Amino acid sequence: YSFDTRVLMGAITTLAFGDSASTLVGKKFGKIKIAGNKTLEGMAGGVIISVIPLALFLPFYVAIIAAVAGMLAEMLPANDNYTIPLASGGAIALLI
Repeated sequence: YSFDTRVLMGAITTLAFGDSASTLVGKKFGKIKIAGNKTLEGMAGGVIISVIPLALFLPFYVAIIAAVAGMLAEMLPANDNYTIPLASGGAIALLI
């Protein structure tokens, strides 16, 4: 069993695009709080913006699931720079 580089690429892509987008969208449009300062609108923005680059090298359904997993992990009360890539990379590893 070899480690697929798409797992690492997907984890980094979700962190880079999703985390940034969720912060920007949440601050600009966020109204519905779901966890601390995190908003539903920010999470949705993070998912949408993450799926676009993920779909360039992953099957579309895997890109969606990885983005959702990463943005759900952002809601955890831990450093999201660790939780997002672990959750999205784990989802990708299970699905490809």
